[in-house]
Amino acid sequence: CLYGTRVRHLRCILMTVPTGGLGPRTPSSSPDTGRSPLSALPSKPARILAFAAILVAGSAGALIGWAFVDVQCVGSCSTPTSIGALVGGFVGALGTAVVAVLVLRAMGEWKELGDRRADEATPERIQ
Repeated sequence: CLYGTRVRHLRCILMTVPTGGLGPRTPSSSPDTGRSPLSALPSKPARILAFAAILVAGSAGALIGWAFVDVQCVGSCSTPTSIGALVGGFVGALGTAVVAVLVLRAMGEWKELGDRRADEATPERIQ
C-alpha cells in the first residue's frame, strides 16, 4: 500500500476506513445495558495519584540536586545549589511524568480491552 500509483494508494486508504465513516466516533451508552459511555480519560483517582507521584518525584529530585551541588561547593553556594535543586527537580518530575503518562495509557488500553471482552460476552437481544 505504501508504494505505487496514486490510485493504488487511494484504494488502500479507502480499504482501511472504518465502515461507520471518517468522522470521530462517540460511543453512546446503550439504554438496555445502562453502561456509561466509553472514555479515553483514566479514572480520577489514577490521575490524582499520577499528579502526586510527579510532585513527590520533583521534590526528591530537587533535594538530590541541591545535595549533589552542596557536597561539591565550598564557600557561598546559594546560587549553584539553587540551580542544582531546580535542575534536579525538573529532571525528576519530567521522568516521572513520562512514566505516569505511559502507565495511564496502558490502564486505558486494559480497560478498553476489558470492555470489548465484556461486550463480546454479552448476547445481543433480538427485537
